[in-house]
Amino acid sequence: TRGCNIRSYFIVILVIIQILLLILESAVAVIQSYVIAIL
Repeated sequence: TRGCNIRSYFIVILVIIQILLLILESAVAVIQSYVIAIL
């Protein structure tokens, strides 16, 4: 049915958002370490 399709798409989108958040957190950590090194 179409409802299950939408649900699976929603789960995929949530997973992608979580992965993007993890990448963002690691990027922020790297930037912070660079800033500390510069200062």
